[in-house]
Amino acid sequence: MAETPKPVSDELDDLFIGSGNTGSRFSVPAIRRRHISHIEVVICLVFLGYGIANELATSYPLLYMSLKAAPNASLFVNRNTTMCIPYHLLPKPNVTVPSPTQHGISPVAWIAIANSAYILPSAFFSMIYAVWSDQYRSRRTFLIMSTTGILIQIIGYIITIATISSPSGLIIGNVISGVLGGYPTFLFCCYAYVIDLNSQSSRTTRFVFIQLAQLLTQGVATIAGEQWAKYHGYVPPLVLSAVVVAIAIFYTWYLLEAPNVKASIYDMKRTSEYAADICKNIACFFKTVFKSRDNKVHYYLVWTIIVFISLSMIGFFEIINLYLSGYPYCWQIDKVLIYDGGREIAMGAGAVIGWILFKGCFSELTIAGIGITLMIAENIMISVATDSGVLFGSIAVGAIGGVTLPCLLSILSKLVDEDEQGILFCFVALVQLIIAMIGLPSFLGIFMATRMVNPASVFIVMAAILAVPKIIVWVLSFIECRQTNG
Repeated sequence: MAETPKPVSDELDDLFIGSGNTGSRFSVPAIRRRHISHIEVVICLVFLGYGIANELATSYPLLYMSLKAAPNASLFVNRNTTMCIPYHLLPKPNVTVPSPTQHGISPVAWIAIANSAYILPSAFFSMIYAVWSDQYRSRRTFLIMSTTGILIQIIGYIITIATISSPSGLIIGNVISGVLGGYPTFLFCCYAYVIDLNSQSSRTTRFVFIQLAQLLTQGVATIAGEQWAKYHGYVPPLVLSAVVVAIAIFYTWYLLEAPNVKASIYDMKRTSEYAADICKNIACFFKTVFKSRDNKVHYYLVWTIIVFISLSMIGFFEIINLYLSGYPYCWQIDKVLIYDGGREIAMGAGAVIGWILFKGCFSELTIAGIGITLMIAENIMISVATDSGVLFGSIAVGAIGGVTLPCLLSILSKLVDEDEQGILFCFVALVQLIIAMIGLPSFLGIFMATRMVNPASVFIVMAAILAVPKIIVWVLSFIECRQTNG
């Protein structure tokens, strides 16, 4: 009698975590039977490791010539940390900057090239993996794959920096990580995993804790990465980041519970037909994102809110360090990092506090609106403040704003089918990457254009941008109220 073949989704799980058969070479120890489902642990480990590594790898091209001249020197120690940028007295920036590298490529250009070598392949391949993940309903396969790519990327950083090689050495690891899915694949796997395991009623709570895990570890990485490198060089913190990501792979492989969601025969057959055709996978991805829906107005309005909020948040993270380094604050780099990292940690904690305070009283959309209001207030406080006490006080005001994005992502996930969640959150990650590429030069341009009049003007622009999603929240709330009251 012929043996009944296993579903492909079972085979994928067996490949990475074992079938439980002691005769299999992929069998796992008894510890795997704990069935731990806390994806937040994986997020903490990966964002901590990758955050430290990315922070240092981004600054490496800027310090490459100094390291080459004095390999054993402590980093950042000789930097003039008391320099104040008098914005009111600055002339127009000179865009012609002589290159300090022997290859004639400026450090900024190396950073752009290395980032492009990561972003472009990760964006392309993550779309394909999202389609496969939704059809096979196997999240951990692609979670382990993308995390392994991040580990390879960090190892590439270690080799390049330890040997003080050209910044071009960073590109190889970035490309490999991008081909294995990178950040977009990791992100969609985490969110889709939560959706596969949790009901709609508990989904937002898990998203809030994902936000806490992400912002908490980003804040720690912001402070710890450069501070450690400042006195001990690049290599020790990079080695630690590699170890942390390796632990994340081990945790996912042996401990993380597999969602009890299996693909249907139809889904697996459809995916096998698409797998060999890249064009069909990409077409399927965009057709799913933009397909006609019964609630399409609600769907696209929520997307608009997410885009504007992401634009303002990314602009804030990129500009605040430059702003605090100059007039009127003239903060040293250590104090700037403490503020930046502390704000991220506060927003993560604020997401949890805000959700606990408001979830029993208001809808997710209303809570998101409250968060947007407080983020607007934070930007206005920074734009008018000239005292450090007010500046640190703005952190407390804007902290509850951390609950905004989890609520919106939860609303968005409920507007699409359960077998489209991977594609949905992959598109969320791609939108964030696109906004980062557009937002940084845009806000930097606004900052440079207004710095001699009022360097805080850029934060007024951010508050104005946040006013758009606030108005849309009002409109959606009005529509929901009318529908509720008949």
